[in-house]
Amino acid sequence: MTGIVPPPSPGSLGPDEGSLLDAAALAERCFGDRDLEADLLALFVGQCRSVGPALLAATDPDLIRDAAHALRGSAAAIGADPLARALAAVEESPGAFATDARPGLAGLLDRTIAASQARLAGNAPLAKPDGLA
Repeated sequence: MTGIVPPPSPGSLGPDEGSLLDAAALAERCFGDRDLEADLLALFVGQCRSVGPALLAATDPDLIRDAAHALRGSAAAIGADPLARALAAVEESPGAFATDARPGLAGLLDRTIAASQARLAGNAPLAKPDGLA
């Protein structure tokens, strides 16, 4: 599989797509700061869009390992544990990242991006108390 994988259609998201992101862990990591949470989610989505296609197209084990490592750290930072675990497995055995395994990872990546975007869409900045900039 090469190139960018098309995003999932809204109807293709399963009933427990919410388990793709641990919203409570993300909120805790961001100390309840929803602006910071939105920034992290936006950075994650951007990194997935830039590094994800390279990972899915790569054949060199070093490139696969580096791309999986970068995305794994980003996924872990936002509480996307299923994706982080899948990427850790790829990072540990990049030579075993077979062509037939790529569609599964591509689908998980797409669903996690969609879940992140849905969370991001609900993250209107919180009003700051009077007197604070």
